[in-house]
Amino acid sequence: ASSWGILRQLVRANSIVALVFTARDGPLSGYAGQLTADPLTQSFDLQPLEPGQLYQVACQLLGVTSIPVSLAQLLDERAQGNPLFCQQLVLNLHEHGVLMQQGSGMAINRASSFFRNQQGQLARITTQVD
Repeated sequence: ASSWGILRQLVRANSIVALVFTARDGPLSGYAGQLTADPLTQSFDLQPLEPGQLYQVACQLLGVTSIPVSLAQLLDERAQGNPLFCQQLVLNLHEHGVLMQQGSGMAINRASSFFRNQQGQLARITTQVD
């Protein structure tokens, strides 16, 4: 069974389950849709963070005081105000060697293999977050 199916079985068995998950706006299908439609499920719609707040989230995650403008723009586009998506994108880019420490800030590592195949790599890295 899928993870959603197992969660649905736990809810149906009157088990106490605390689950926090995020999803982009729009309808959920399959078990996810059934779980969120269940009367035992309580959900909260959170508003997206403002673009400047994503900049701050990224700086905190990386332990720096600044990030490149191009990274901030990428976060605004891809994370769409969701701090968890922002976190995963930043950590993924850092893990792939795209980001490097430069003084008290972060810089784009143009020598990373990411830039040899920029479009494909960017699509692959950012798709992992979606």
